[in-house]
Amino acid sequence: MADTPKKIVIIGGGITGLSAAFYIHHDWPVSQNGLRPEVTLIEATETLGGIIQTQRQDDYVIEYGPDSILTTKSEGLQLVDDLGLSSEVVGIPATSRGASIWRDGKLRRISPQFPLGVPTDFRAWRESDLVNGWGRWRVWLDLMLPGDGRIARGEDASLETVVKKRLGANWFYEAVEPLIGGVYAGDPAKLSAKATFPQLADALRFHGSLIRGMKKWQQQRREVMQSSGVFERWPQLKGSSFFTLRKGLGHMIETLVTHIQKMGMSIQMGQRVTSVRKADHGYCVSTTTGHQYVADHVIVAMPNEKANAMFDLPFGKKPLLKRGDRASVANVVLIFDKSIVPALPRGSGFVVPRTEHLSITACTFTSQKWPHSAPTNRTMIRTYIGRFEDASWMNETDEQLVSRAVDGLKCVLGSGWTEPLEAIVNRYSCALPQYPVGHLDDVARLRTNLEVDLPNVEFIGADYDGVGIPDCVRAAKKIVQKLFTLYPS
Repeated sequence: MADTPKKIVIIGGGITGLSAAFYIHHDWPVSQNGLRPEVTLIEATETLGGIIQTQRQDDYVIEYGPDSILTTKSEGLQLVDDLGLSSEVVGIPATSRGASIWRDGKLRRISPQFPLGVPTDFRAWRESDLVNGWGRWRVWLDLMLPGDGRIARGEDASLETVVKKRLGANWFYEAVEPLIGGVYAGDPAKLSAKATFPQLADALRFHGSLIRGMKKWQQQRREVMQSSGVFERWPQLKGSSFFTLRKGLGHMIETLVTHIQKMGMSIQMGQRVTSVRKADHGYCVSTTTGHQYVADHVIVAMPNEKANAMFDLPFGKKPLLKRGDRASVANVVLIFDKSIVPALPRGSGFVVPRTEHLSITACTFTSQKWPHSAPTNRTMIRTYIGRFEDASWMNETDEQLVSRAVDGLKCVLGSGWTEPLEAIVNRYSCALPQYPVGHLDDVARLRTNLEVDLPNVEFIGADYDGVGIPDCVRAAKKIVQKLFTLYPS
C-alpha cells in the first residue's frame, strides 16, 4: 500500500462535483494509517452550487434554479440525511398536490393515476377532461396493439415514437408531451426514451403496453417507497412526489461546502481550468491564475463541450458527445399582494402544451406549493419561459420577460392579476442538455474511449447521467465507488 495519499482533482463546483468531494471522505474506508485522498475542487466562478441558488430575505425563500427534489429517487434524500438536514425536509401539502395542463382555455387536472400522462385507471380516465373526442377513446388501443420489435430488443427510440403510436396523437400532444417535454424543455420527437424516461421504454419492452407497464411501475414504486422506510422517517412525504428544504436547496449546497472544508479538502474558486495534461505519474491541471495541481485522478463535472476544451487531443480522440444540443430557459419569480389578486386554483401549478403558443411554458404556485417560502399576506408565483429551438425571448429585456410572464398569468388565471410588487428574472443560456436517441450508447462509447486515451479521468454530470439532482448525486457516488476499487485502503 502506498504511504502517501492519492491526489484527486475535481473540476466543477455544481451539485455533482460537490457530491463527489463529500462522498470521497464521507464513505471512504479509513486504512490502518488513516490515509484518505487529498482532494482539490476547482470552480471557475465565485459561486458554488451551479444552478442551485437560493435567496433568503426577510420571510422569503426564493429559488433561482430548481425548487425541489424528486422523492422517489433515493439519492436526493440520502444526501440530505448524510448532511444532517433531515429535520429540514418539507413535502408538498396535501391540499396543494397535483398539477394541471392548460388547453383550449381551461386548466385540466392531471390525475395521480396518470403517471407521465399515461392513464392507468379506468375510473380516473372516465372522470378526466384532459383529452376529449376520439383521442380520449383511442388511448385504449394500446392494450390491443402488438408490441414494438425494436423496443422489445432493447433498442432506443424517441419519446414520441414510444408514446404516440401507442396512445394516439391527441393523447400524446395534449396529455403526455407537456409533462415529459417540460422536464427537459425539449422536443419529444428528438429526446431519447431510454435516457430521459426509461420507465416508458421499459413498460413497452417488458409488458407490451404502456398502460399495463406504467400501472405495474406505479405499483412497484409504491411498494419500494413503503418498504424503504421513507414514510416512517418523513411522514410529511407520503403522497408528495417532491420535497425541498425549509431554508431552500441552497442550504444543501452551503452545508455540503461546510462539510467539505471541515474534512480538510481544498476548494479553489475563481479559477478556470485551462488545460489538463498527462504528467509522469498522473495529470497536471493548470488554471487561469497560474496555479498547477498534480492529480492521480481527475473528475470533470461540467458540460461536455467545456470539458473537452481542457484536453489537448486530436479531434478524433476528444471525448465528445455526438450531439451537444442544449435548451435555453428563463424563469420569472413574481410576488403579489395576496389581498388584491384572485385566489389560486388548487394544485401546485400548470404546464402548457406547445400547441397553445402561450407566452409562458409552465407556472408554479410557489407560495401554495411551499407555504414556508413567502409571508402569509403574499402570493409568490414562478413562471417559465423558453423551450429547445425557441430562443425568441433571449434578446428581450428583463422588463419584457416580466410582461410576458404577467400576460401569461392573465390569460390562464384571469385579468385580476395586476403588476407584481416585485419580479426577479433568472436566465439560463444553454442550460438543459438534450439527450438524443442513442444517448446512452454515446456515453458508454465516450467512457470506453476515456479509459484508453485518458485513464483515470472521469466525465460526470447532467450532460451524461440525468439532469435531476438525484441523478447527479448518483453519478458522483458511482465514481467514488470506482475510486474505492482503484485505490483500496
